[in-house]
Amino acid sequence: MSPACRPGVNGALLCIVLLSGLHLYKFIDEPKTWSEAQQYCREKFTDLATVDNMEDVDQLIAAAGSGYSGKVWIGLYDNSSSWAWSMTDDGYYGTNNQLFLKWGTGKPSKPRDEWKLCAIVYQGLLYEWLFSRPLSFLCYDNSNSEFSSPPRYVFNSWWNLTWEEAQSYCRKFHTDLASIRNEEEMTLVQEAVPQYWGAYVGLSRRTWYSWSDGTEHEFKNFLTGHPLGQTGDCATSVIGATDAGKWVEDHCDQKRPFMCHYEKKQQLRIKLRVLKSAMDLNDPAVTEAILKLVSLEKKLKEKGITAGFKLRWVKKPDNTIFEEEKEEKDEL
Repeated sequence: MSPACRPGVNGALLCIVLLSGLHLYKFIDEPKTWSEAQQYCREKFTDLATVDNMEDVDQLIAAAGSGYSGKVWIGLYDNSSSWAWSMTDDGYYGTNNQLFLKWGTGKPSKPRDEWKLCAIVYQGLLYEWLFSRPLSFLCYDNSNSEFSSPPRYVFNSWWNLTWEEAQSYCRKFHTDLASIRNEEEMTLVQEAVPQYWGAYVGLSRRTWYSWSDGTEHEFKNFLTGHPLGQTGDCATSVIGATDAGKWVEDHCDQKRPFMCHYEKKQQLRIKLRVLKSAMDLNDPAVTEAILKLVSLEKKLKEKGITAGFKLRWVKKPDNTIFEEEKEEKDEL
């Protein structure tokens, strides 16, 4: 393959390497736990099934055929230990970024009726909270100004905000939502929050977004009323006439048939002419926009790929995509 690409200059001709792939599924009618199924799929195929759109759902159902009705493991799981602080600077937390999580009794209890959970501090303990519920919040301020000597905590009870709104506010006017690294900081945080008040801090996690192959997708296809709180951290897909293709959570140690996936891949090279010299072509927003160009779909159809394809960039070791096409010089 060619060396890593870099942003070009005005009028430069750049080459782009594209990879298109289509999920193909293999139904394995051998009951295994989720982890056992994952190991089997990784050894013999690519991984446990990844599903990121309705076309994948239809293909997965078709792969099971008409002889099976029930639930099958897919690669989706809920990583209940994925709590992370809003401020992720290693210089603040240290190189290991060890989390200090002092939960209240019985918490976190894993309510999963929202796709993101957050935490509040109340009387020196952490409690999970629904992401979209407005509440008072605590900012951390590490700025140097004539009015403050860093660091300090700023409690805001003037108006209630959702966790995401509070995060934006703290980042705009201070440093970030408050993080808590140890008992000493928990004491300082609680001193900043009035007694019997609860306040958002910077702890949150996304639910049901992790797939066995390491990808993350916004697509969700859970059966209405699911997922529930204490009903397991691994996902199954329903196969059969009723609720076919819908997802239902289950305990990961249950033994069920499962669905593996593998990919049919094809590499393509195309060229683009850069018209704006200031544009950083390796910016994720720019590369995503390029993928959506109609001309790319036309190019794929010319290659005989007419439906069901997915596109992603092939990145080089330095995480770049593009390279400048060098002009060939005439030999003397």
